[in-house]
Amino acid sequence: MLKKINKIVEEIYNQAWTIAGTVLVLITLSGDVQEWGIKISLATLGIHLLGVVVRKSNDDEKEST
Repeated sequence: MLKKINKIVEEIYNQAWTIAGTVLVLITLSGDVQEWGIKISLATLGIHLLGVVVRKSNDDEKEST
């Protein structure tokens, strides 16, 4: 479990500028467009982080062999 949390934290760190840019754009929007932007951004970030957790890395393959 700790390994998966570390993967998520590392990926958030790797995506820091992308996340910051997205937030910057979202705060400039208003109304329905902002709501849709937030929902879409959260959904894509969630899917990406889920993929990071599910995907096997080279380290995982080395440990299983």
